[in-house]
Amino acid sequence: MISPIKLGNTNFSYNQASLFEETKDHSAYFHEEGANLSGYKAGRAMFLRNNITFRNLPMPIEVTDKYNKKIEGKDHLDLPNIHVYEYPDTNLKIVVDKTDAIKESKIDFSLSNTNTQKIVPMYDNLLYQLLKIKIKKINQEANVFGGDNILSYTCLLNDDISKINDIIFNIDYEEKDLEEAKKALKLDFNSFEYNKRNMNHKYLYSENSLYDKRTCENRLNAISLNDLKKYHKEFLKNSCATVYAVIKNSDFDNKYFFKLLNENINLKLKQNQDFLDLDFNMPQNKVLQVVENKNIQSDIEFDYSYFIEDEKEYQIAKMLTDIIITSEMFKNKDYYSSQDGFCNNPINLMPNKELRYDNLYYKFEFFEKNLNVYELVKDFKQNLQNLYDSDLTPKINKWKETYKDDFKYEYDKNTGLSRLHFLQKYNDDIFHIYEIIDSITQDDIKEYLKKYLIDQEPIIHVRQKNEYPKN
Repeated sequence: MISPIKLGNTNFSYNQASLFEETKDHSAYFHEEGANLSGYKAGRAMFLRNNITFRNLPMPIEVTDKYNKKIEGKDHLDLPNIHVYEYPDTNLKIVVDKTDAIKESKIDFSLSNTNTQKIVPMYDNLLYQLLKIKIKKINQEANVFGGDNILSYTCLLNDDISKINDIIFNIDYEEKDLEEAKKALKLDFNSFEYNKRNMNHKYLYSENSLYDKRTCENRLNAISLNDLKKYHKEFLKNSCATVYAVIKNSDFDNKYFFKLLNENINLKLKQNQDFLDLDFNMPQNKVLQVVENKNIQSDIEFDYSYFIEDEKEYQIAKMLTDIIITSEMFKNKDYYSSQDGFCNNPINLMPNKELRYDNLYYKFEFFEKNLNVYELVKDFKQNLQNLYDSDLTPKINKWKETYKDDFKYEYDKNTGLSRLHFLQKYNDDIFHIYEIIDSITQDDIKEYLKKYLIDQEPIIHVRQKNEYPKN
């Protein structure tokens, strides 16, 4: 599961593995990359009520210095081209990257539902499918992403920005659009790709939290046009908004960008000071062996659930993974490891049930014809304990420098849509990502290692070419 996106006071995280890598197929963005906007890190969420419509707003106030605070004596990334603006008494925030390293100015308007107690994955996914249908009618060149509790509309600057009102805020859609959206969602729900993506949900969630296939389809069929409109309206009422923009200097300096924003976005949400703390309920996994005799290459996979609340926790999880997969005590074995992750709610998750989970996948390829799975599990767990007992300081310091170098390299080389995604990925944390990385200690790494790997039993997936493994 890739890095966080913070919208207002709510922190979201995308699928860490593939999320903000350059995607070849934007239609896959919803499922893979977040999905690509469906898996998130949940932090403190702000309730936002009372819609305010407006036209011809005044210029927003620049608040960059509030975020870009250089810490004395710390290595600090200088990002003079990135600016943050806020409209007084509203939650609409603008994050702008001024650069001429792009051909055309682009923006993304992201709206996140902060009332997590009212999130219904089936409705969220249906709403996303419906917005995809609407965008085909209004603007073929733009992209809308969504899922769980976020809607995101990406387009060129110019007059495309005016389409935001029709695509995100207009709830006057038709019955035929709803039926088309249901059909698309059913196709996805019944697809091999969906089942492969979500194979662990039945283990991560209790049996009383997931609808079976028939019940899921019946409930989907029963959703009326008025039901979805009511949900859409509630979504808008409990949302915060952020505009991310990668803008050519000429479009920014002549105030063309703000002129378009002020004239064409019809809705803002008034900020309130009510907060909601979210808790993570650790799933009580048992050692489960799932055997699939399909792969050409045999492998075994350990899946661990974990929860990320902010950018520091994401960096901790990432560093722990890198330490594990490069550690000699693991590399010297007859297998190798790789890490992946997902963090999306399944479509058939009942409302008001468990919070979404992130997953760490450790995959180990093996070549023995008759593998003793439980010996390998025992060996893996012992290696984790050995790692916990060792001095990790040199490894941590090495990865800190690597991460900072990689961050600067990725930022400098990104252009176009990938630059916009990079801006979304880090949001406010982009200004102090070096300080966040530097703040990670050995105690942080070991606490994560013990809580999420040593003290938690993994879900085990075994795929063997010719023969089932021994128990």
